[in-house]
Amino acid sequence: MKQTQKHFRLKARFTGIAALAVIVFFSIVGQTAAGKKSDRNPSPDVPSATVNILSEKPFTIGDSIDILLTVYHKRKDKIAYPKDSESFSPFEVRHVDEKRRKIKKGLYKTNIVYTLTVYQTGNLTLPSLEVTVGSEQLKTEPVPLPILSVLPQDTVNPPLKDIVPPLRAHIQPLIIIVILASICTVLVLFMVISKYLVKKLHKKTPATSFQQFDPYLYSIRQLEDIKNTFHKNLTDEKDVYSKLSHVLRLFFGHNLRVPALEMTTGELKRFLRQKSRFLKPMRLLNILTRSDLVKFAKDRPPRRTIGSDIDTSITIIKQAHEKTEEAQTSSGESEGVTHDDF
Repeated sequence: MKQTQKHFRLKARFTGIAALAVIVFFSIVGQTAAGKKSDRNPSPDVPSATVNILSEKPFTIGDSIDILLTVYHKRKDKIAYPKDSESFSPFEVRHVDEKRRKIKKGLYKTNIVYTLTVYQTGNLTLPSLEVTVGSEQLKTEPVPLPILSVLPQDTVNPPLKDIVPPLRAHIQPLIIIVILASICTVLVLFMVISKYLVKKLHKKTPATSFQQFDPYLYSIRQLEDIKNTFHKNLTDEKDVYSKLSHVLRLFFGHNLRVPALEMTTGELKRFLRQKSRFLKPMRLLNILTRSDLVKFAKDRPPRRTIGSDIDTSITIIKQAHEKTEEAQTSSGESEGVTHDDF
């Protein structure tokens, strides 16, 4: 009898020691796994702000570009971020969307998605964005965004790949049973949800409509802005002629279907000579030549000449647009600029 009681006591002690060892083992494993998980997913700095590009490159003039501004902050922090086009110059803001969600206790993440567009080409840069989180001022890093006038051509003569014979698919019966069972389960769940649950009404956000790029309206608007800022003495001659050159090259390059923004004045002049039977571009070339002298030779024409060049640019663009519309109306086809003078 004594031996039996002693046996039960030893067995109970052994069982308690084994249970305690198992508990200690799993607690150590759990802490190690938690430590590794925290190492893999380090907590972000609070507060912090970063910018990423959502749209796929390459970008061309007039494209819609989606930019993501991510802000990590505390629950009670108020966030102020830029919403107007002035903070994104030379880019224009078309749409802004904000979403906020909780990451963990006391930590929140706010995503601001901007839809931008630009009507310039070259290696442009998205400027730093100033974000206010609570009482702190944050600044994001500038993001380079090269803008092309046309999409690059596809690869010429791509390398041929080896022909691989078709392989027979080996499907096991168990896989077919699992697939059929999954389909039946999905159908049953769909029928139950459709029958017993009330469908919730989701507010549909109206799709943002983007207007098609109109080079004429854009050019006239830009020239009027140049004229106003010049008469108010808010700009200098170098800035005026730089903008005049860009607007004229954009408009006539679009109408003539040539990359005028990437061409020098000499290349554009040689191209227009080939069209001499249709075009007499002396006024256009005079303004572009004077623009090159101001930008590169530091020429300083009198204000009277600058004002005259601005008015002449408006006049030749309006005349070119009117004659192009007349030609399209009479022929029913779009053949670019085929008028007598601009």
